[in-house]
Amino acid sequence: SNSNNSDKRVIVFSLPRVTWKELIKVDTPNIDKLISAGSIASMSVKTLGSVANPAEGYATISAGSRAAIDQSYGSSYLKQGESYSGRDALDIYTEQRGTPTIKNAVALGLGFEKSLNANEKSLNISKLGSFADALHKGKKTIAVFGNADKCLDDSSGCFGRSIGYLGTDKNGIVRYGDLSRELLEKTNDSLTTLPSLDNDVVATKVKDSLKSNDVNVVECSDLERIESTRNVTKDAIANKNFSDAIVKCDELIGKILPSISLTKDQVYVIAASSPRSLAQTTVFIAAGNGILQGYATSSTTRQQGLVSLVDISPTILKFLGVAKPDVMSDTLLDWQKDGSSNEAR
Repeated sequence: SNSNNSDKRVIVFSLPRVTWKELIKVDTPNIDKLISAGSIASMSVKTLGSVANPAEGYATISAGSRAAIDQSYGSSYLKQGESYSGRDALDIYTEQRGTPTIKNAVALGLGFEKSLNANEKSLNISKLGSFADALHKGKKTIAVFGNADKCLDDSSGCFGRSIGYLGTDKNGIVRYGDLSRELLEKTNDSLTTLPSLDNDVVATKVKDSLKSNDVNVVECSDLERIESTRNVTKDAIANKNFSDAIVKCDELIGKILPSISLTKDQVYVIAASSPRSLAQTTVFIAAGNGILQGYATSSTTRQQGLVSLVDISPTILKFLGVAKPDVMSDTLLDWQKDGSSNEAR
């Protein structure tokens, strides 16, 4: 891990479901700084399944090729001791996959076995966990932070830990970070309102993690929570809540950015899934070491200002000097200089 301070680091901020149209509506001074310094694009969020499924978007980044996940356990990355439908997560995991290869892991993927099978059935054999495994092999580490749980009991429908797929190894284990409810605000009226991230708790944990982990992934999970309850919320209220959550996400980014060096490190702002209402491209921003001000492009799309999910992990591995696994796509992000103002771009 990152004992030597000259080591490059990467931080990925995930803004589920956010399109440029949504982002432009609100004031986001910290994201604007990254746009000014870096490259932007629209992101195509094609997976093997639905573009509106964040877990498949994250799994596709992890595999470095289009991936699918099994929906029955959905997004359940739980810590040993956490309860899922009345059973300890460790017991369920052990029953499915045997004793975890890593002790005291941050999270265990329940149903990971089924997701592996979902990919094996497709012609496109993607290997879930390729990104984290490549990093571990290259003596680098990845930490993941996020929690989009919709309710606070242990019924299966409450859990929203799909960000775990981005940091999982090939055994369904997330080694570093925090996906637990410790990231949530402690409120008394949890029965009437959706849970929400505690920005201060998340920022403190991430800043600490930046000292020891090479790749840090931070999900602004409130966006996913709000999107996943749209079907039971009035449109106007859901839209306002979503805009407020983008502002809150920008504030979280603002708390963490001072711990990052844009000359040494790289920062990515991504949306790995599109809004539920329709399949459309989403937000992509990259800034930092080696990234030009302008537009991002990739050999997948061959179009200026358009990138895809499968380009992200190979690009980060290359930046960190880590060998890319054969199963990953060979596509890399590229930066095309354009000195226009943020508004013009």
